[in-house]
Amino acid sequence: MQTYKLDPCWYFTTPALSWDAMLLHTKVAIELFTDYDMLLFIEKGVRGDFVWSDNDLTEQDILNLSDESDVGYILEVDLEYSSDLHDKHSDFPLAPENKPPPNCKEPRLLTTLEPKNKICSPLF
Repeated sequence: MQTYKLDPCWYFTTPALSWDAMLLHTKVAIELFTDYDMLLFIEKGVRGDFVWSDNDLTEQDILNLSDESDVGYILEVDLEYSSDLHDKHSDFPLAPENKPPPNCKEPRLLTTLEPKNKICSPLF
């Protein structure tokens, strides 16, 4: 409380407290979305997992992106797992998605080796 002048009693979770502490410490101003379609695009990409981009697997040349850029990008991509990666990634496939499993109505976070269409993925 003394360091950040934040009262933990006003927070439901410690991640929420940590988020506000980070905002106070860094003095960063986060711009709110003004375009509703952009908000829907971002919400579609929320999967609850850690996502990264391997420079060996992406075609950044066609996008002319600099590695030193201060700007991050969120891309909508189609992913297809080649069969030679199935054994290597069978325990922990990349790009989980929220969808109902077979014989279930409620969506779950599923990790499959199936092709995925229109996946939102950040590129930093």
